[in-house]
Amino acid sequence: MCLNYLQKSIRTKKEDGYNVGWKIFDDDHGHPTSLHMCTKRYPIARWIHEKDYRAMDDEYITIPRGNSYKTGFHIYVEKPVDSHKARKVYFKKIVARGVQSMKNVIVAKEMFIPYLRNVK
Repeated sequence: MCLNYLQKSIRTKKEDGYNVGWKIFDDDHGHPTSLHMCTKRYPIARWIHEKDYRAMDDEYITIPRGNSYKTGFHIYVEKPVDSHKARKVYFKKIVARGVQSMKNVIVAKEMFIPYLRNVK
């Protein structure tokens, strides 16, 4: 999963002082896991760093036109209407902004997945 192209003008939304967005997960008996990369379960209600869940050693991803950006969690700015697997997440340490699958995406180094009961 990588950005189609970089874009600097994407704005983020805040909730309780944190950036908020949506991440699409697979589900392993109630525990979120990555759709594409590793099979580790993501912990709930704890800040996590992408390097602990990265499936490759690369610190940068190169995309068409010779652009590159730092690796991180890909988080949608708006909830994808076509995905029942999207969960609300909080994020910090933004390293890139761009478009992926025709939707605005933020790439962040750290992410927090709240309990499902807090998701609207």
